[in-house]
Amino acid sequence: MLGAWVKEVNASTTQVDYTEPYVRVNFYSSVGVLVPGTSLDFNSQGLIIESWQRIHEEFTIPPTANFIEIVLGTNGVHALFDDIRIYPVDGSMQSYVYDPVSLKLVATLDENNYATFYQYDLEGNLVRTKKETERGVITIQESRQSTLKQ
Repeated sequence: MLGAWVKEVNASTTQVDYTEPYVRVNFYSSVGVLVPGTSLDFNSQGLIIESWQRIHEEFTIPPTANFIEIVLGTNGVHALFDDIRIYPVDGSMQSYVYDPVSLKLVATLDENNYATFYQYDLEGNLVRTKKETERGVITIQESRQSTLKQ
């Protein structure tokens, strides 16, 4: 399974599909020897969610392959790639993203490469949880705390 997110820089806000960026997977039997007929190109599909579109594809590794090469490319546009993951199709993967300063958990990514975002107030309390879905990002939990003054 290959998962990634792609964003075309300077894309129109009315654009419904990113057709230029791709992820290419090449398989080699030995260094520099491409297994014939095994170069695979994957493009993004589905809705564009907050300027990002998902690549989510299954592939089979040829039995003669000993090496794999992942190529991130475009057909002439500037693009960004994020959250690139490869894992077994019958496996499960969860990734964690931490703030580099506070070291607080800011997101988790599930096996479909959709994120759950965690937002904190200035005191470090969790105040909002948002979930990325095929329909966009939705708030799934929100809370407020206050201390009574005496």
